[in-house]
Amino acid sequence: MGTVARRAGPSVHAVCRRGYLVEPDQRAADDASPQTLDDAAELGADHLVAVGPVVHSARATLERAARALEALLPEAEDGGVAFALEPFHPMFAAEKTTLVTLRAALSMVEAPDSRWAGVAADSYRLWWGPALLSC
Repeated sequence: MGTVARRAGPSVHAVCRRGYLVEPDQRAADDASPQTLDDAAELGADHLVAVGPVVHSARATLERAARALEALLPEAEDGGVAFALEPFHPMFAAEKTTLVTLRAALSMVEAPDSRWAGVAADSYRLWWGPALLSC
């Protein structure tokens, strides 16, 4: 996969998957994992974009995603691919993630204090936020 992409010539900055940032015992095939980090590294990507799990509670989402992020950070560093957490518009909270504000995503990646964790600030997903400019 990576060889084909490199031969075609494009550079890959980030791999954006539908997978969630969940703890190892709760992962499905598409979720953020050591394998998805390896796939992103093979493509030459700097970042793997991930979203928090659907937990229907903002606090539970942040807690579970923070534990998952911390567990995956050594793998991210080994593969040279950083995580970029992507908060979504609240209308997706029921089916995609309850991580819906830039402030929440920033606080989640500040806790481990690692250069291997960051935020994907997508204007399509964040335009609605009343506190967006103050983050």
